[in-house]
Amino acid sequence: MNSRQTATLFLGFILFVLTCLFLPVNRVRTVRVINESDGSEEAQIVQSQFEGYRLYSSLNHSQEGEEFRVAKMMLAAEWLLLLLVVGKMFMAFRDNNPSLPQSRIFQQP
Repeated sequence: MNSRQTATLFLGFILFVLTCLFLPVNRVRTVRVINESDGSEEAQIVQSQFEGYRLYSSLNHSQEGEEFRVAKMMLAAEWLLLLLVVGKMFMAFRDNNPSLPQSRIFQQP
């Protein structure tokens, strides 16, 4: 592994950490409905839309009647794209003519 490949893996790791810290988020608005027959309370999703990217620690700060949920499919697509790009860059940066030692590696007795 040469220095360009090492730098590619390091960059891929840094981008992976950033995608874990700043997650894609959906804002979900819910309505609480009380069932008249048995008095149980249910939460029904009224609207869900992409909200952007948020820091993981700020997902719990929401208003009444709405919450933030991680967009799991988008996060999986990001990780797959990152894996493909880093893998392709790793393969593109390999040495075409690796230098081998001039002497024989295995000597005959």
